[in-house]
Amino acid sequence: MKVTDQDLEKLFRKANSPELSESEYKSAKANLLSIKSETRLGESKKYGARIDAALIALEHHRPVKIEWYQKPFGLILIGGLGGVFTYGILLSLGWVSMPN
Repeated sequence: MKVTDQDLEKLFRKANSPELSESEYKSAKANLLSIKSETRLGESKKYGARIDAALIALEHHRPVKIEWYQKPFGLILIGGLGGVFTYGILLSLGWVSMPN
């Protein structure tokens, strides 16, 4: 696979873009890693450091996926269920009693 300077510049710009989607991130990382593995001795001097810098920048701009349990409702649900579960265990052990 022959990569042109324009393709590499496009990948470098994409790696430094702060608003990447998950698919763009995976595609850019796969392309950079494949280019890095295929570079020959002469080409590695020319692009090796820039590809490494682009990979670092890409990891810095990696999109963060927030799961349901990291959102406010999920945290309240987990906290509430944890409190009810703990109170039930303490009630079964006789350490607390039901309120009047």
